[in-house]
Amino acid sequence: MRKTFTPGDVMNQIRTVVRQDKVNFLENEPSINELQDSTPVGEQMQKLNQQLKRLSQRVTPNMPVAFVEPQLVSRFKLLGKVLVPIRKFGTRLFTKWYVDVFSHQQKYLNQEIWFGLNAAVEALNNQTRVISHLKEKNASLQNELFKQDELLHALRDELLKVKKQIEDEKRMDFDYSTFANKFSAEPDEVKRIYSKYMPYFQNSEVVVDLGCGKGYFLELLQEHGIRGYGVDSNPRLIEECVSKGFQAEVNDVLNFLSEAKDSCLDGIFVGHVIEHLSVKHKIEFIQLLYRKLKKDGTLVIETPNTTSTYVMHNVYYLDPTHEKPLFPEALKHLFEITGFTVVASFLSEEIVPKINEANHFYNFSLVLKK
Repeated sequence: MRKTFTPGDVMNQIRTVVRQDKVNFLENEPSINELQDSTPVGEQMQKLNQQLKRLSQRVTPNMPVAFVEPQLVSRFKLLGKVLVPIRKFGTRLFTKWYVDVFSHQQKYLNQEIWFGLNAAVEALNNQTRVISHLKEKNASLQNELFKQDELLHALRDELLKVKKQIEDEKRMDFDYSTFANKFSAEPDEVKRIYSKYMPYFQNSEVVVDLGCGKGYFLELLQEHGIRGYGVDSNPRLIEECVSKGFQAEVNDVLNFLSEAKDSCLDGIFVGHVIEHLSVKHKIEFIQLLYRKLKKDGTLVIETPNTTSTYVMHNVYYLDPTHEKPLFPEALKHLFEITGFTVVASFLSEEIVPKINEANHFYNFSLVLKK
């Protein structure tokens, strides 16, 4: 026999479902501390799936969706046999035409509610599947990204190794100290040439000689009572400086400046170094010089006079470590746009005997202030 539902049965069932869901929600509601915990995504997905299953079991399309005709009874056993039919007739005759309007509205409302609940369950299920798919895709992408990152680090390490190997090979293949011994000017001649820069450093406490070589300029500083510090990448040349009692270290000039504090040097001398740098490293070198020099500090640069054909043919390319030449005015411009103030700019050391050209000088000199 098919079971019939009274309006009270329907409402009681709705109330039971709502109350039970509310109790389950309150019992399972996470605390603030739990929400702050970093629960793994997999556990959260599993918990959501369980909740959706429970919701699907409670909210089904077969639940009653409309009120049905009430079962009229009477407390009088015998008299009720007469009263119940009369009440049924009266109900059908006098109230059904009025109540049916609201009954049909309620039925429509119930249908929409259950349809919405089932649609919500289906949407949540779809959302769960999408989230699960995205989670798998994200894990795959993270794994791929991790592999690419490892490959990038490996390539970078390999490049550093190759770069170091090339630099080591250059150092091993060419002994600059031997070259300097054969082709450099005599010590007294070098000191005579450098001596004209000493007045510019009279107010300097410490002067750093970048590319100090055998320490000729350091000797001049010591003779004038100025503390000097030498830097050169050639260990043999630094050994010679140290043997003379000078403070000096083996280091690349760019690396030395990079490691120094900003605005810490009050005097810098760079004699025949900048022509050994590429254009890119020249610019980097000039910028580092500006950053490391103190306010009102002095910088002196001496480099071959590239405007002289005699120097270019007989001196500049004699040294295999010289890079692409830069004309004096171009070099001066690089210092000016970096921020330096040019104190003096001149060609120095006349070529003797004089040759038949306008710029018969060996060197170009720059005296600069920050």
